[in-house]
Amino acid sequence: MSCQKKCVSDPIYSFCLQLPLKLTAEKEISYWCWKMPGISMNVTVDKSGFVPGEDIIITSEIDNRTMRVLRIICYSIAAEIKYKAFVQEALCDHYREFIENSEVKKMEAVIEAPPREVTKILGSLQLPKPMFISDMSRCKIISISYQLHVTIPIPAYHVTVSASAPIKIGTIPVHISL
Repeated sequence: MSCQKKCVSDPIYSFCLQLPLKLTAEKEISYWCWKMPGISMNVTVDKSGFVPGEDIIITSEIDNRTMRVLRIICYSIAAEIKYKAFVQEALCDHYREFIENSEVKKMEAVIEAPPREVTKILGSLQLPKPMFISDMSRCKIISISYQLHVTIPIPAYHVTVSASAPIKIGTIPVHISL
């Protein structure tokens, strides 16, 4: 069973939350039929389980193979809340689902990633204090999931490079044990 679906009290699940997240994204730049080398990004987060108010430390390694300087990196946390309701109608009973997507926190940082170089950037995104927890496995009508997004816009080429991964928000801090 996947680490994302298990109970928080399970030791294997707790171990999964301690594992680092590794994200990769790559984008080529193209004009009509010409293709140029673009940008590749490797993002590492030290763990995937957090509590409200905790800092998420994000390490990004950007290989800028374009001829432009990259100046902005964006970090954001998005929430997806699914509401499920039982509906009784004249001839059939069924469930309806309503999905609400929102951006919980966003931060833009000014960077300097020169052309044709690899740049390493250390960023931090603090989670807001009041947040719903991810593991509501006992609740049959509401489910919540969170995504961490890292995006680098390249305005000169009208392109963005983006990577995302699911994270868990809980009430017990995840401590990395070596």
